Amino acid sequence: MAKITIFPLAPEGTQVSQFVHLHVHSDYSICDGASKIDTLIARAKELNMPAIALTDHGNMFGVLNFEHICHANGINPIVGEEFYVAYGSHKEQNPVPYGSGKKKYFHLILLCENETGYKNMCWLSSIAYKDGFWSKPRIDLELLEKYHEGLICLSACIQGELPQLLLNDMDEEAKQLALKYKKIFGPDHYYIEIQDHGLPEQRYANEKMIRLGRELDIPMVLTNDVHYCNKEDAEAQNALCCIGFQQLLDDPARRKMGDGRAEWYLKSESEMRSLFPDLPELISNTIKIANMCNLTIPQYKTQELKDCLPRFQLTEQFCTHGDDYKSDQDDYVRYLVEEGLKKRYGEITQEIRDRTEYELGIIFQMGFSGYFLIVWEFINWAKSTWDNVNNCPKHYIPIGPGRGSGAGSIVAYAMTITDIDPIRYKLIFERFLNPERVSMPDFDVDMDFDYRQEIIQHTRDLYGNNNVGHIVTFSTLKATQVLKDVARVPQDFHANEKEVHYERYDAVQMTIHILGIYNWCVQNKGKIPAYIRLLNIVWDYDCDEYHVEEKEGLEYIGFANLTFRNLFDELGVKFKVEYVRYSDFLNRVDWTNSQERKKYLKRYESKVKENE
Repeated sequence: MAKITIFPLAPEGTQVSQFVHLHVHSDYSICDGASKIDTLIARAKELNMPAIALTDHGNMFGVLNFEHICHANGINPIVGEEFYVAYGSHKEQNPVPYGSGKKKYFHLILLCENETGYKNMCWLSSIAYKDGFWSKPRIDLELLEKYHEGLICLSACIQGELPQLLLNDMDEEAKQLALKYKKIFGPDHYYIEIQDHGLPEQRYANEKMIRLGRELDIPMVLTNDVHYCNKEDAEAQNALCCIGFQQLLDDPARRKMGDGRAEWYLKSESEMRSLFPDLPELISNTIKIANMCNLTIPQYKTQELKDCLPRFQLTEQFCTHGDDYKSDQDDYVRYLVEEGLKKRYGEITQEIRDRTEYELGIIFQMGFSGYFLIVWEFINWAKSTWDNVNNCPKHYIPIGPGRGSGAGSIVAYAMTITDIDPIRYKLIFERFLNPERVSMPDFDVDMDFDYRQEIIQHTRDLYGNNNVGHIVTFSTLKATQVLKDVARVPQDFHANEKEVHYERYDAVQMTIHILGIYNWCVQNKGKIPAYIRLLNIVWDYDCDEYHVEEKEGLEYIGFANLTFRNLFDELGVKFKVEYVRYSDFLNRVDWTNSQERKKYLKRYESKVKENE
């Protein structure tokens, strides 16, 4: 787990806040939220708030870190998400037929009341990405009916369906929608959300929502749509949005927060009370909701993770121990290792034998034979020219020689999981696996980027779709990148490859401010080039927040340099990565010279034939 900071207590004499923020965005609301989770929690503690929510746009990436830091600082973490709700089915691409701009979705806030709610939120978030992605990951009312248990629902900001209906004077439709949500979540779990950032449309919708809440006996709650921590961060957050949407600050067509742009920060109780002094229940309901939420995110221990791994299917020859599947796996691993040692070394010295027995003893003791077999299977399948799952020919897929601590295992070397001799290079096995490090082992497997998806599909075919999944990775705004990106935002800023010219003093000040609050903030996300989850567990948070023992899986890393196999294919030469001399290929061969190319390929091809 990332290092957790214990923040200073609230100044002496500060009363416990009777208001809790329930609508808060961190930098995981990518290029929209401008505060790191630590900063938000530190400010909440300074204001002596007993709880705080995290409701990032369309994801739960930060919730694990958020929950740990809150608990460490004596604050009740309210785990949530601002979901995107489709108009109609989440599987259909239906634009909203009313309002300006023909929107594709509405916003909706969901908060976890307990562990059941957390699991349901995980399912909703996963389904939104898997089945409902259209511009944004979307859910629908049918999914909410199925996964509503343990969740508290807020009607969201001005972009929610309820305020949008009211803004378009569709009051009867808004009334029916509110009743529908009240029926789904129950009378104490659906709240009409009231906000006031100084926007005229908010105030117009608020009047109608307050009347509607009283008429339908639906409780209301006051929130501030927090996008940055402090009021003075407004301009910097504005610049971040421009960076994210590749727009200019002065562009009249770009998305803006309006005249109330400076009001979207983490306000104090007194600032929030001043908004609706005649409606104290809007404040007290934040405490009521906070008291309803009591969640500690469940995390799997290593043994539980091993139990979640799919079973590698052994042949009948090795199913000799009845129901003792572990012993069968151990026997098969030993068989593969013994055969592999003969091919790798020919003569098996006492040093090799002792090292092998030592490693096998630890692998068997810790119960990781099945893990080794899973890795061995897909690597063996990739290098083969026959698809044993679909029973048809296939092409050879290059696999790298192995990287990371896994390259220190002679067992992995014998099983051809890696191609680096740990005896020759004096590599240490204990860095990869040892009884004192009770954690899942981790192989880094490089493969031809162009054919990585075929290996993923093979894994799905073998173990089922429910046992294979992607995770995402993030890039962050570092100091140099901030300088370059901010230079693109104002109209009278410009940059070239060598230098950045600052033509306004306030622009320089903005840059310094952004460097202060954005350094290391999340800039964007994308599919990691390689991480496959072989566990039937829903994941939706930043894996950087894991201890290594809590991060399990097989890394399928698409390695661009392995795609040079295409050159061999074009020339009609059978390609195998283990016979490529990288120094020749990358440094000594002039591939623009046809004679040199033919000479190298001839030498290479003779090496392939020699080893077949």
